[in-house]
Amino acid sequence: MYAKRLFASLLLGTSVLSGCAVRHYQPAPITPTESASRLESRSLADAGLHSFIEENLGHRLAAWPPEAWDLNTLSLAALYFSSAFDSVRARVMEAQAAVVTAGGRPNPTLSVAPGIPSPYLFNLDFAVPVETAGKRGHRLQSARSFEHAARFELADAAWKLHSAV
Repeated sequence: MYAKRLFASLLLGTSVLSGCAVRHYQPAPITPTESASRLESRSLADAGLHSFIEENLGHRLAAWPPEAWDLNTLSLAALYFSSAFDSVRARVMEAQAAVVTAGGRPNPTLSVAPGIPSPYLFNLDFAVPVETAGKRGHRLQSARSFEHAARFELADAAWKLHSAV
């Protein structure tokens, strides 16, 4: 009976721990020639830029690439190719995700520990966290404030790009 219980416990522990080691790090070297060719391949005739500009202008363009570029289309091209703007946009998405996680309720926990008087006894602890004093609301308000700040930072970055064109 003891051997079966020990085998079941080891099997359960092994299967639980095997789920922790699923992903392995695969180093990818950065090659300067590939990065340089990717940067040099950017052009105003890019098909992705064409769809981005049409989507943001709200109408189709007659010819691509246009013969004459105006301020709006050049500003949109700057937004499309700017890596700094991409990082600010990623911070906005991170702040939006923080709002979602701040609204979550804490999960109950279940823990098993060996007993104090004898190693053959086990303590089974079940805990349900109770948040008081509006902590969840304060977390949500803080996350929303960070999201608003990230959106203002995005607008500021867009304005700086627009003014640099």
